[in-house]
Amino acid sequence: MIQRSLGIFRGKRSALLPPVEGVECSPEERMALAERMALFVVGGPGRVAKGLQEILDATQADELILVSETYDRADRLESLRIIAEAKAH
Repeated sequence: MIQRSLGIFRGKRSALLPPVEGVECSPEERMALAERMALFVVGGPGRVAKGLQEILDATQADELILVSETYDRADRLESLRIIAEAKAH
């Protein structure tokens, strides 16, 4: 998501790229990334359920749009499984 977000900030959108370590970015881009990722929820079903509830409580939203963008399809399916399990909490 960092590479994807930087591409958007820089006006160089692309398909999802394979993950890499140590992406270079400016202090301004780091701040924009932090803002963009403030509502990210990462973890297992319990953490995801808690994080989504925290977002609902803080925003008073009546719906959420969940996005799971991963380079590897198996990781994306696992992410969706975790989201589905979190809903059961």
